[in-house]
Amino acid sequence: MKVKKLDLNAGWQMSALGFCLWNIGEKASQFPAQADFLRYAFDAGFRIFDAAESYGKGGAEEVAGEAFCQMRDEVKLGSKVSPVSIDADNVYDSVVRACEESLRRLRTDYLDMYTLHSPENDEDWQEVLDAFLDLKAAGKIKNFGVSYFDAEDLTEWLKLDGAEQTAVCESYLSLANRAYECDLLPLCRQKGIPLISYPRLAMYRNAFQSPVLKRIAADRGVTPAQIALAWQLSFAGVGAFVVPTSLAEIRAFWDSQGITLKQDELQALDAQFPRPCKRISRREQRASV
Repeated sequence: MKVKKLDLNAGWQMSALGFCLWNIGEKASQFPAQADFLRYAFDAGFRIFDAAESYGKGGAEEVAGEAFCQMRDEVKLGSKVSPVSIDADNVYDSVVRACEESLRRLRTDYLDMYTLHSPENDEDWQEVLDAFLDLKAAGKIKNFGVSYFDAEDLTEWLKLDGAEQTAVCESYLSLANRAYECDLLPLCRQKGIPLISYPRLAMYRNAFQSPVLKRIAADRGVTPAQIALAWQLSFAGVGAFVVPTSLAEIRAFWDSQGITLKQDELQALDAQFPRPCKRISRREQRASV
């Protein structure tokens, strides 16, 4: 099976499919079993594991640290700094301190990717970016990116000094949420920044009841979730972080990379899940409140 790769403008290549630790690390009693779960994902083929300081209040990072401390060079580890942990009066130091805490919990001296978890507090972005740049220069992070940004957010971020080094933009893109195809995806392609879809497929269970999606899945002997993931991965410059909840899902999501949708299948999905002509930006939504 051919594994899709993404080229980052930082001159680094990454697998298009990663494992998100969103539901990992909530209870310390589960840490050993969850570390085994992550190692199972590694054995299945996953090499990118994306955590965040907010997942399990750091617990997800601890689980990943336990799982991969003896095989650090064989995986790519990412984490995210939450705006909640950033002190508005000391933004730069807050980001550096958060990164160092993530490194400690992950039992590593560098992150392959460090991401701003969400676009709040945009007046502080330059200081956040300055911290990212200095962490990168110090070798504590290899790349940095942004998360939950829409096209307007990303446009403003890219105006900042040093933002041309931004490696990824994580945001929603799924059959049930195609709005970002209108603006964010074209912008990411123009700037050479891969869009990493963070679909949380479980959020779109209703979409899996679509007769078209179920028919395509049945014809291929796979699940609707696998077809939905294969659809995401069919886009040039797009990757996905999945949230498996069982060993079977780990295997199924990984094997989804081997599904190449035919033109008639893509057309049927387009008809069932049409792309909107225009979307309302986050800033427009905020201004209307």
